[in-house]
Amino acid sequence: MAKLDIIFVGGIGHLGFNLTATVGTGGANQIGDVMLVQAVFAFLSQNHEPRQAEWWRQIPIPPIDGNPNNGIKEAILKYQKLFNTDAIGFREQDRVMSGSNALAYPSFYKGGYNGPNALMAVDGLIHPANYKRRNLSALWGTSLMTITKLYADVIQINDGMDRLQMEFPQLRPHLLNGT
Repeated sequence: MAKLDIIFVGGIGHLGFNLTATVGTGGANQIGDVMLVQAVFAFLSQNHEPRQAEWWRQIPIPPIDGNPNNGIKEAILKYQKLFNTDAIGFREQDRVMSGSNALAYPSFYKGGYNGPNALMAVDGLIHPANYKRRNLSALWGTSLMTITKLYADVIQINDGMDRLQMEFPQLRPHLLNGT
């Protein structure tokens, strides 16, 4: 079951969301957790930063029904690949990959991006974060877990957390108060 958590960023607590178990390829795929990821993807596909428009058009958005077999696994992997491609500044087809998480940057990559360096894993799986007794120094400038990057994307939208919950009321019964 998905949950609401307090996420401390720079010492300030913010209401955020989290998973209770893994979602995606090989994950536990509990209905509430799957529904949270589906809702976040649907929300962000309609409410995103202008620079993200092109890659949100490439992500297949499944229905918000908690079913892990309706395209969410493919959507997660596509999101992870597109974000990492965007973060490090080159196209997916220029990337050399081997194994589930290995990345080899092409020789022409020069850096210069000051957002999150990348995601910690590009494997089609989203893990819950352990935010308890943890203070993230920043949401940018480091590698992030996919769930934390999704949260960072939502809070970039005006009243993102409130709007997410209002736009997807079917999510409410599946959110535990984990704070």
